[in-house]
Amino acid sequence: MSTDHEFPDTQRSWIEARLGEGDSGLAAVRHVLMQLYAGPLSSAASSRFGLSAENATDLVHGFFVTRLANPDYFRQWRESGRRLRHWLWGGLCFYRQEQRRVERRRAAEPLGDDYELADPSALDPGEELERSFAIALVRAAMQRAEDACCAEGLDEHWQVFARQARGETLRAIGAELGLSESQAHVRARAARRRFVAALGELLAADGVPPAEVRRAIEEMVERRPGESGRV
Repeated sequence: MSTDHEFPDTQRSWIEARLGEGDSGLAAVRHVLMQLYAGPLSSAASSRFGLSAENATDLVHGFFVTRLANPDYFRQWRESGRRLRHWLWGGLCFYRQEQRRVERRRAAEPLGDDYELADPSALDPGEELERSFAIALVRAAMQRAEDACCAEGLDEHWQVFARQARGETLRAIGAELGLSESQAHVRARAARRRFVAALGELLAADGVPPAEVRRAIEEMVERRPGESGRV
């Protein structure tokens, strides 16, 4: 399956480009990362640590506030060679450990050896992080693709693609919009290219090597966008 898109070199990703813009770029990076990663990290934290949804969300927001204000945090991530979602999860585990240490100190309780380092088993979020990240990634790519289509005057193209992604047939969509099935296919394909491009950009920014981006996209596209996030 061809994706009809050339994917960006990981070393020239969106994150690096924005960080080169100074404070305004760093703020833009924080905003985008919170939109894309807060949900998956919260879901994984709730599942892995047994936290309520509210407490897991508070934990993630506190982590973002302390870590994402420092550009060096992203430099360290780049040097690690890890996927950004895995880097953030590891950081969240250590942040939770710091918070537990503070709570014990406030309660005047002994810290114990288990508070010196995060439990190594906690560093594995299991399947929850990957599953939640895939859903969030597809939703973000769908939004970017919709914005791109609307900016280019391709509103109908997006409508056809989005409805097809929800499981409607091109024949039925075309009949309602006064299009032949072939015309509907052409419109859906144009919007789909923008969706695939957005997926590639987001995966590259996460740290997926360029050689692996195409395969990762094909796996997601084969599931159909509508199955990952109920768009």
